[in-house]
Amino acid sequence: MANSSASAQAAAGSDDKVVRCLVVGETADGKSSLLDALLDDTYYSEFPDERPKKLDMGSSDAKGVTHEITSYRGMKLPGTDKHLELYDTPGVGTEQCPIEEIMASIRTKFEKNIKFQCILTTAPATTTTPGAGGRIVKLLLNEGLCGDEVEAWNHVILVGTKADRADKFD
Repeated sequence: MANSSASAQAAAGSDDKVVRCLVVGETADGKSSLLDALLDDTYYSEFPDERPKKLDMGSSDAKGVTHEITSYRGMKLPGTDKHLELYDTPGVGTEQCPIEEIMASIRTKFEKNIKFQCILTTAPATTTTPGAGGRIVKLLLNEGLCGDEVEAWNHVILVGTKADRADKFD
């Protein structure tokens, strides 16, 4: 794992006890906010300093907060003994973080040793063409990070963005 925090160490587990999810999308789409909703509250109550900090989206440094791939222990899946292992990625599609750079980071970090059971990608519900988030998902699937080509798209979950909220409490 890229970091040596307690959460990263705890996220590592045997393949039969985890469901690995990679979270990808464009800058400021809400990847880290989505991840925060999926965290293991029990674990982070024991290690509160490891919980990712929520960012005030009104602040001047709100865009591009995640700078490297970071792993977190996700919630326990109901009815199973498995938990989510979540990998937050930097937002793609900006000059500071082009798709090629994110793909290189993913290749370096995982070196095809890890298969993801799920790719969560954020994209505005109103868009009719795939943005940078959609393009990176296609590249990830082409590289076999979610199994073979035939079934790989079954592992992709499209999540709306902050822009899709009906109001600020949604």
